[in-house]
Amino acid sequence: MSDQHAILCLIVDLFWHPENDEGIHMDLESDTGHLTKREVVTRAAIFFGWLIGLMVSMAAIGLIPSIPIFVILFMRVEAREKWHVVLAQALCLSLFVYFVFDRTLHIPWPPTLLGRAFPSLQWLPSV
Repeated sequence: MSDQHAILCLIVDLFWHPENDEGIHMDLESDTGHLTKREVVTRAAIFFGWLIGLMVSMAAIGLIPSIPIFVILFMRVEAREKWHVVLAQALCLSLFVYFVFDRTLHIPWPPTLLGRAFPSLQWLPSV
């Protein structure tokens, strides 16, 4: 048996169980049958409102400064998470984006309204 065949067999054994016809463990089900159409539309509007707010913030102050602001606001207001969780997530995500996209990949950031209004701030990443 080749190594590739052995790896494929291992993957199949890990994730496929014929006695359980419900799918693999990564299949997610969302039971929204108890929600009214109005509740679903309201939740979708709130979600898209957050996304639009993030995009407006990115255009105004840049992606990297917008990330911690968005994460902190969303996790505190919508998810009602504890401060230590919120700050850890905001810090980790911001550092990840900064080091991967700015320092490693050297992505050229699009100009922002803040960067155009105050050219002296353009030394900041993504401003």
